Amino acid sequence: MSAAVPDYVGHKFSEAPPGHRFRLYFEGWESGTWELAGDEARWQALRQCLTVPPEAARALEALRKRQTVALSRRGSDVLSLQAWTHSPLATGLGEDHPNENGCRFLDPYGLPFLPGSGVCGAVRRAAEELALLGDGASGWSIVEVLLLFGLDENAAYLRAPQVAQGSLAREEIGAWRARYEQHVSALEADKLRWLVPIVEQTGGSRDVDAETVRAWLRGLQSERTDRSVPRWRGALVFHDVYPALPPGGMHLEVMTPHFAPWYRGEAEWPTDDMGPLPLGFLAIGTGVELSVPVEYRPWAFVPAGLGDRWRELVKTAFEYAGREVGFGAKTSAGYGRVGLRPPVADPGEQRRRELEEKRREQEERHKAQQALDAFERARVDLRQWSSPKFEAYFARFRNAVGEERRRWAEVLREAAQAKGVWEAPRKKSLKTKIKDLKRYFDAEGGA
Repeated sequence: MSAAVPDYVGHKFSEAPPGHRFRLYFEGWESGTWELAGDEARWQALRQCLTVPPEAARALEALRKRQTVALSRRGSDVLSLQAWTHSPLATGLGEDHPNENGCRFLDPYGLPFLPGSGVCGAVRRAAEELALLGDGASGWSIVEVLLLFGLDENAAYLRAPQVAQGSLAREEIGAWRARYEQHVSALEADKLRWLVPIVEQTGGSRDVDAETVRAWLRGLQSERTDRSVPRWRGALVFHDVYPALPPGGMHLEVMTPHFAPWYRGEAEWPTDDMGPLPLGFLAIGTGVELSVPVEYRPWAFVPAGLGDRWRELVKTAFEYAGREVGFGAKTSAGYGRVGLRPPVADPGEQRRRELEEKRREQEERHKAQQALDAFERARVDLRQWSSPKFEAYFARFRNAVGEERRRWAEVLREAAQAKGVWEAPRKKSLKTKIKDLKRYFDAEGGA
């Protein structure tokens, strides 16, 4: 099981962030044939992508701090919502990957994130449901939706029923359109006047009153191209969300599609004798802290009254989105649930996490012991000096990183000093390697 990379890249990827291990250095290929490895090997390769190494963790923390400092300069026009995942959160499952399920990472850091556009879409959907399907207690109306988010031509309440495929979809669109019509009919004149500047700009008329705005809102449902003419940006900007990943890193989830041959085009119809095919995918686990920055950038015609209410409106919609809509992928299966309070830990889940953390610590200690044994064996082996031996261990030094690289350098230096070739090596090849080792120690401060 190997990564599909040139030999000069090496084969030590333990210090790489999860995104690079998942995409650039995915170790799910058979050496020599470069065919996709078997199921068990692929699961093992996915498990290797979960951990966030210390250097990547520091980069993630620096990224979060840099975003906080940059947005703090915006003053009171920024709302930062502290939230926590209440169920695993998956993004980018549709992106290409040999494992069939992708995952979204931020380049060039290789760290998971939730794009601001995705957060905006979920919160907008929540605001639309609160406005059209709620009892009015939330404070949302379609006027606030249009001012804060702009116009979405593909919204269900604006689409023509005949464009939907299937009777259930047409029925749902019809219900949304009916609720929109009822909502627009019930809007008060003062609220409608908030949209007068937009109607004046898009309609070219300066004689606009509340009833003109009401007619304009109804006209957005028209099958004509009129509704594709208005263009204005919403007053809200949702920035990318960088999760504060725990030391354990990401979470490995599984889906089991039951009709794999049919999906691959190998069968004409799905049948019950097609067994489930377990497929793993990466997700952000439960209980992970999220900082969700929302910026208010009103344009000239946004009424001043909205500037006093937008924070509470966004908070209400975000809570509803985290509870009822979901963020990311597979929300209909319960993924992507988010709340403004940490989730209550399930005793069984808490115990599982403790056992998993204990197992991981034992594996790390075992690996450290194996590495120590390797160094000691190398010291004994190099007492019987030979250039091929030295070159073989030097190759391990070149492929190692971090603490392991330092230990190999010390072993090689001790062997060269004992042989008397550290200060004045004679062979050209040996001279080059000694020079590389000295350069390494100089860079490390003479360690």
